[in-house]
Amino acid sequence: MKLFKNFTLQYPDFVEVDDLNNKVVTKHSIDKCFRVWNLGTYEMLYVLRHENLFEFKICNGVMVLMFEQVENIMPMTIINVNDGKPIMNFNF
Repeated sequence: MKLFKNFTLQYPDFVEVDDLNNKVVTKHSIDKCFRVWNLGTYEMLYVLRHENLFEFKICNGVMVLMFEQVENIMPMTIINVNDGKPIMNFNF
């Protein structure tokens, strides 16, 4: 069974499974984006695309997006993991 139709993942792409939020996150290096999928149906929910986005962390109900540092400041955004809508932007 092909889980992610129309997408081929190859190194350095990856798949991360998040049981807590029932999500799968795939990184696509060629498209320079992360895609978030429903773990139960493998339906794509939304795409995270930003030229400077390089990392994410998931916890209960939210995802923290980390962007490349600029002059020792790392911009970050907290989003709702279910719909991808921003909750808060801040610098670290």
